[in-house]
Amino acid sequence: MSSVRFGIFALLAAGLMLGGCMRDYGSPNRQSASRGQTLHIVASSTETIHGLANMYGVEIKAIIDANNLSVGKLYPGQRLFIPGARPVVLPPPLPPAQPEALKPPLVPNEDWFVPRSAWAVEPIVVSRINPMGGKPNRITVHHSSMPGDTSSDSVSFLRLVDERHHGKIGSGGELGACIGYHFLIARDGTVYEGRPMKYQGAHSRGENNKLNIGVCLLGDFEDHQVPERMKAKLLEVLDRLRADYGISHSQVFGHKDFNPPGNYHTDCPGRFLFQVVQAYRRGQLSGDPERTMRPMATVRPAP
Repeated sequence: MSSVRFGIFALLAAGLMLGGCMRDYGSPNRQSASRGQTLHIVASSTETIHGLANMYGVEIKAIIDANNLSVGKLYPGQRLFIPGARPVVLPPPLPPAQPEALKPPLVPNEDWFVPRSAWAVEPIVVSRINPMGGKPNRITVHHSSMPGDTSSDSVSFLRLVDERHHGKIGSGGELGACIGYHFLIARDGTVYEGRPMKYQGAHSRGENNKLNIGVCLLGDFEDHQVPERMKAKLLEVLDRLRADYGISHSQVFGHKDFNPPGNYHTDCPGRFLFQVVQAYRRGQLSGDPERTMRPMATVRPAP
């Protein structure tokens, strides 16, 4: 065989090899490529011709014919021309995730009383006071029964009581820090903060003060009826404190409940106020649930 014939034979053999063994099942044909059609590059093996047809709004056959496809399975990186494809509208990117704002801890509302800082002159002697030590579980009602407690100048009277309580030191340092009651109610219905709730009170003697909220009405109710305005405000205060701290009606007491005859007996909170406390404890009295205690509009600042 001459060298010329051998060369021709070699060329024919190479052509057969290219034509028979290197068949392309997924390349776009040259005609499609020249038309400027939409080019789609397969991203994953989960893509299908059917899915592409729905995405671009064309017929399945159009995709097959444009790309000389003879098998239905696609592979990542495969380049496909989509004839007559409609524009694909991509959804807007999601905004970056924002860290969730920390919610403040739930605390009882404090806009219903005049804070101690607004009326008191004497500072709290922290070295003489005990912390509350937990969530309060009972409430004790008192009356002040002191000269001047029914005067119109409640702030001056509160300062007097605060000064006297500063000068007393009882067992366990329960007095000598500041006024012993947590809240005091004046005759006009104004509620004053006495000893902040974070501190144990000094109003029911010794161990009885533990986890015990002290509420004092200004006046003597052993010989006098409780004015309706003060009574209504007391019921509101008791309802609020019970709701804030999860205290049951049965855990509302008068001072004399802790100090019966023969055990440092006291008549506090007076027989007329004690009747109100007993009725409340039995569930026979309660503040109006439709009413809310309004924030104080003005507060007399300390000089």
